[in-house]
Amino acid sequence: MSTLECKVELNKTNGITLLVLGNDGQVSQTVQLDGTSVTITVKDQNNTSTFIQNSESISIKCNKFSIDAQEISTNSSEKTTLASAKTFAISASSALTISGESTVSVKASDSLDLEGSELTAKGQSSAQLQASSVSIKGETQAAVSSPSTAVTGSTQMNVGGNMVSIKADTVMTVQGLTTTVKGTTTSVQGSMVNLGP
Repeated sequence: MSTLECKVELNKTNGITLLVLGNDGQVSQTVQLDGTSVTITVKDQNNTSTFIQNSESISIKCNKFSIDAQEISTNSSEKTTLASAKTFAISASSALTISGESTVSVKASDSLDLEGSELTAKGQSSAQLQASSVSIKGETQAAVSSPSTAVTGSTQMNVGGNMVSIKADTVMTVQGLTTTVKGTTTSVQGSMVNLGP
């Protein structure tokens, strides 16, 4: 290990500077106390990390920043901002919870994927799914149910399948300005059948 060069500078204007030079001067460690802030700087030929603390704030600047702890808690009385210029990842080995006392917004400029072995979306008062084109597909079954269910198309609605069954437990009404029932074989059955006005 090379010999370290250590310096202490006392200045009534600039304060106290502690300087340690290592690795033949290629690495410098500096602590600056100027009466208003504390600045710690570590610098080599390629990288620089800086820690600045004053009575109002703490600032850390470096190429890599890591925390390893059994438990981490952060709290701000006002605004919290987390941002990344590239990739941002949040993961948990167990449960992950994201909640807000007021509004929670999730927005993607490109695509947004939600995936899970079970996926549940619930609104306490209402729920809306809206897009220029909406597709809902079940690999084996798809069901829509409620005490009162309305399916409408402002211009046209198509119901199709290899076999289509429409059933009402009590009363079913089929009505239109022009109504056509057509098939290669068409049956109208019932204990009482009325055709006509």
